[in-house]
Amino acid sequence: MSEPNNREIPIDISIDMETAAIQSHLDLPFPTPQVLQRYYLEAMNAGDEQCPGFDNQMEEGSIPLEGCTASTGWTYRGLSEYTERISDDEIQSTLDLGDFYIATGTGDWFETGGTFQIIQERNDTTSWEGYSTGSFLHTADTGWLSDFTGLAIWMEVHNGIIQLDGGISRLTMGTSLFFSQVYLSHEYIDGQLSWNTEWGWLDIHFSSSSNGCGVAFVEQQSIAEICLEFDQFIQSFHEIAQ
Repeated sequence: MSEPNNREIPIDISIDMETAAIQSHLDLPFPTPQVLQRYYLEAMNAGDEQCPGFDNQMEEGSIPLEGCTASTGWTYRGLSEYTERISDDEIQSTLDLGDFYIATGTGDWFETGGTFQIIQERNDTTSWEGYSTGSFLHTADTGWLSDFTGLAIWMEVHNGIIQLDGGISRLTMGTSLFFSQVYLSHEYIDGQLSWNTEWGWLDIHFSSSSNGCGVAFVEQQSIAEICLEFDQFIQSFHEIAQ
């Protein structure tokens, strides 16, 4: 691992504060496509034959602009198109279109303008790949989704190794993490993790690090070593939807 060059930079940076902020976001339950799928199917299964009228989707023309309320007390507004394709080798689940607001009737709601996909191997339930794009909010969530969350990220889990490419943002808070060719397991991390700050991006370069430590760069200048814990983050990716 390259050492920080300790050159002065014209920015007041508190490495300890930024490290704590990054860690607090890594420790939040991560909204994998399985989490989005669980919330979506739970919402659709809470309706009835008249509202929203479909097992797994809401179609244009079936839901009036003002929405409808099912006998269960759940309210549905918007559009969705959800498909599942099962082959001998894999199960592919996709929200092709999600632009909706669904209220639970107990004060919580699920709001989406985005899509997700999961491709899971049938003979190895620990292996999957997928993506999520768009904005998502679920007020009952205990992690990222409790705030409006923007996602544009591809993920894969295979043989215990997580691969990540893309970003996640808490839109109302203005905080973002970006993963560039990150490979992550309980044994090591490789790739680049970037964190946005009020003065720009803080890029952390990991080189097959076994202790969670990487070199932090600002404007391509190395400034410090940052060490992070990834165990809670990793756990989110091994909670496979059933």
